[in-house]
Amino acid sequence: MINGIIIDDALQTIFSGYPRTPEVLDFYTEVKADVRERAEDLLTSQQIKDPKLAVTQAVKELGDLTEVLQMIAGQSRSTSNSVAADTMTTDQTVSETFTTTAIDRITLTAKFGNALLETSPDAAIHIQHFQTPKLKSYQLQITQTGKTLALQVPTPNWLKIITSFRYPHSKVVIQLPKTFAGTLQLDLSSGLLYLDQLQTPDTAIKTQVKSGRLQIDQTQLSGLNAQAASGSVAITQAAIGELVLNAKSGSVQLKAVKSHFYIGAHSGSIRGSQLTGSGDFAAHSGSIRLDWAALMGNINLSAHSGSIKMQTPITDAFNFNLQTAAGTVKVSRPAQYQVEAQGVAIGRTNQATETSPTITAKAKSGSVRVN
Repeated sequence: MINGIIIDDALQTIFSGYPRTPEVLDFYTEVKADVRERAEDLLTSQQIKDPKLAVTQAVKELGDLTEVLQMIAGQSRSTSNSVAADTMTTDQTVSETFTTTAIDRITLTAKFGNALLETSPDAAIHIQHFQTPKLKSYQLQITQTGKTLALQVPTPNWLKIITSFRYPHSKVVIQLPKTFAGTLQLDLSSGLLYLDQLQTPDTAIKTQVKSGRLQIDQTQLSGLNAQAASGSVAITQAAIGELVLNAKSGSVQLKAVKSHFYIGAHSGSIRGSQLTGSGDFAAHSGSIRLDWAALMGNINLSAHSGSIKMQTPITDAFNFNLQTAAGTVKVSRPAQYQVEAQGVAIGRTNQATETSPTITAKAKSGSVRVN
């Protein structure tokens, strides 16, 4: 177990200077848990042997959290009375409205800054841009071609901004009506992509975040295909028909999510709680820990370097095929075994039939446990 003081020290420079609001403290707790789990994975797999170095590496894999903290601390709607939020409201530079009959596809390319998607207050599509300072060089550009709406935030003139001692801020807000049945393509080079209470069950979104954080809260979509190159992903209280997520460097956290999952993490852990659905989860360098509220189909788990732990509802019966090349396998449920040996467990829990969901888990270096 890693000493929490080591993690606190490593996070001190990141969180210093931000107000200790409930939102910031919740985010701190989440980040600290992610760092602890990733650092312990690095130690368990012996990629790093020193706890302090493991924590340092885990923090590095989080990516730049500056934009995220700025939004949580001062630019979110929950702190709309703050100075930062007032500044963003004052510095609104673009506000356009479109009908759903005129638009069925929206693309956003942002070279920097944040993007917020939320439910529209009416039956129209609203596009807004907030920026500080107000410079046309990076003001949101909107182009309509047929039923496609193309949004672009250009790269700022950094030399002009730096010589003026002004750091630029940008936030694009897209508000969609609940009946919107189109598609979105969102590409962010850096910053936070935040889907907040976006209740559009017929909307499909494809997104790529190169360096930043993807956060989704209380959202309903028909499908989401997300690629995160560097940074963490957190999805809470969401219903998504099909969720495809690939995180190259950073952790994945899911809470109270219902979907058919296709989740991959190359360098980072996958954590889920109160999950409903089925699907595939793969971690190349990191652990997988999932707590299910209901199994709706087969579950496939694979970990190259890290452990697998899965909690199932006591009322759900299932078949299982669990294997590890180096480690132990354990099923903490009354079960009938076809094969039970070192590193292998194949069988089914009591009351399970051939048509019951099947849990398949394979670990190359680490233990496998299903409760």
